[in-house]
Amino acid sequence: MLFKSCKPAMAPRVVHGLAAASLALLMATPAAAQFRLVDPDETWTEAEIPPPPAYNVNKLIKVEGPVASSLTFGVDPATISIGPDYVVRYVIVLQGPAAVTAVYEGIRCNTGAKRVYARRNGTSEWETVKEDWMPLNSSSATKYAWNMARDGVCIGVATNNSVRDIVRDLQSNRGVMNMYR
Repeated sequence: MLFKSCKPAMAPRVVHGLAAASLALLMATPAAAQFRLVDPDETWTEAEIPPPPAYNVNKLIKVEGPVASSLTFGVDPATISIGPDYVVRYVIVLQGPAAVTAVYEGIRCNTGAKRVYARRNGTSEWETVKEDWMPLNSSSATKYAWNMARDGVCIGVATNNSVRDIVRDLQSNRGVMNMYR
């Protein structure tokens, strides 16, 4: 018997402790495996990339950036789109004491990767960037994209259901993966 050496009054506590530990282990597993660079569809091709959308710095949803950064990060919800290739594209705005930079990017939830398409400093024109897909957890420079994926762009390794759901989850900071913080 499992509880033979336990006093009868302690047995329920042991069971509750085991249940809590098991639940914590089960809950931690999806979080740890959320972003694995595995392409389940080797025939996948990226759809034609639309031009960077217009953005409004007065309507940004705050996004958590790297801890040591002096920049603030925000995404304009009007720029978020889900392509036929399931890539979530958006404009993230980085604001510092002296400059504002906008970056047009995409996140692929099923591979846990992001890609930069274009960059704009201040009021300059958009500059096209030739960048490959990179893991969301590759460096502190991609921390904000990982946070966006966790907070609402992705549900595990799947793209969230709609732009409306992504915006709601980012605004409320109640993304599915937040329960694992």
